[in-house]
Parts: sequence; structure tokens; C-alpha cells
Amino acid sequence: MRTFPTIILTTVLLGGCVAPEVLKVVPVNEDVKWRYGNQLVSKETEGVTCELTFLRTTPDYFIYQVNVVNNSNKSLLVAPGLFYMIPASEGNNTFGVIKAIDPESHLLSLDKREARVKRNGPGIVLLSAAGLALGASIANADNESGTLFAEAADGLAQGFVAHTYNRQYELADIKNERDFWENKALRKTTLEPTYKVDGLVLFPRCNHCREMKLYIPLDELTFNFDYNLVKQ
Repeated sequence: MRTFPTIILTTVLLGGCVAPEVLKVVPVNEDVKWRYGNQLVSKETEGVTCELTFLRTTPDYFIYQVNVVNNSNKSLLVAPGLFYMIPASEGNNTFGVIKAIDPESHLLSLDKREARVKRNGPGIVLLSAAGLALGASIANADNESGTLFAEAADGLAQGFVAHTYNRQYELADIKNERDFWENKALRKTTLEPTYKVDGLVLFPRCNHCREMKLYIPLDELTFNFDYNLVKQ
């Protein structure tokens, strides 16, 4: 997940990109309560309560806080990868189903990305060391080739430093992203009676929709919530 400085820098470099508009997501025809400045909607059926709080939009996501309380007499599967929304435009044209980000699948992709970054590191190290050694030995000769090799070795060394920095930055970025998905996101959970679970759920952002219905399937039960999106 990119930080805002990274997003802003990318936008400036690309030149033609325009920052996405600010959208306010407002619940429709619900019994709305307030929690720490955010609107909370809640529904209950068969002893199961589902609470939904819209937190914010980012350039990539709609972010919600989801709380599930199980006061029924049976266990309940809470799987964010099954949550979805159906958006509509002002002309009531739907954009198809948009699924929530599945934390388990996303964590697996982070593991693969981290392995790829680590796997690509040693080869650069060996290549740089060999280049430096070769450049240093030939640079001792008083000839044009020696100068060229020395310059090439110096360039390779600078490239290695840049690569090492980028690699360390990417590994740190992966670590921070993994921390979010492991500890802040709502994870797939079998919820036993009398227990509750909560966490953040991210939906890919829809820039053109003005209405959307969110569906929260919990085993045989499905909760749905209506929202309007208002330009700010």
C-alpha cells in the first residue's frame, strides 16, 4: 500500500494524472449512529449483529470498519474475501460486482513479492563485486581501456548502492503492508457464539459511481447496506 507522499510524487512525475475527487460516503435510510466522528449503521438478525462504519476514501480504496457480534447458538464464518458491493452511476448504470480485498490472498502475494525481491538481491551483489574487482585491476594500467573500465566499475558501484537502497525500501514497504493486513484488517475467522470480531475492510475505489449497496455474507445470513457518494 503506497503512502500519500509516494502517490503525490508519482502523480507529479507522470504529469498527466489528476488527483481523484474527494468523495463523502453517506448511509441511506438507515438508523445512523455516530462513533468518533464517523457514521455507524447496524443490522441484527437471528442473534447476529453486523455494524458498518465508513472511515475514508484513498486514491485506491473505500475503507470500512466492520464489527460482527455473534449472539446466536451456532458458529459463524466471517470471510472478508466474500464481501462485495454493487455500485451505480447517476444514470443508475451498474458497474458490476466489486469484491473486497481478501487479506489472505493479499498476504500470500506479499510473501511472493518479498521472496522475489530477496532472490534478486544476491545476483546484483556478485555482479557488482566482480565488476569492481575487474575495474580496479585494469584501472592500474596506464591506458584508455583502464580508464573506461574504471568508469564502468564506478557506475556499477553507484548502481549497486541505488539498487541496495531500493531493495531495502521495498522490503520495508512490504513489512509495513504486511503489518496492516495481519493486524488491522478483518481476517477470515470462525466466530463462535458469544464472541465478536472487528477490523478494516477495503474495497477497490469506484470513481464514477454515486450509489452503492454493500453485501456482507456471513454463512447463510447476508447483510446489505445502502450508501450515496457525494462529491466534496
